[in-house]
Amino acid sequence: MVPKHLRDAHYKGAEALGHVGYRFPHDDPRGWVEQDYVPGLAPGRFYQSDARGGGTFERRADAFWEQVSGRPVPRRFAGD
Repeated sequence: MVPKHLRDAHYKGAEALGHVGYRFPHDDPRGWVEQDYVPGLAPGRFYQSDARGGGTFERRADAFWEQVSGRPVPRRFAGD
């Protein structure tokens, strides 16, 4: 099921159905907001690159995540 805050909310009556609450990451000064996009999918259970060492893009992305969220990057892989 699509979370209610991700459902179409442009029409009259959407609020009465609970189709409100989406927060736009681009409106947040960090460019990131915590909200559920895929119910039942734990953080870190999707794709994780193995190229996280050195100055790679993934390492920089991890550092950015830790900066904006204040939490370490989830280090769980599918099948763990």
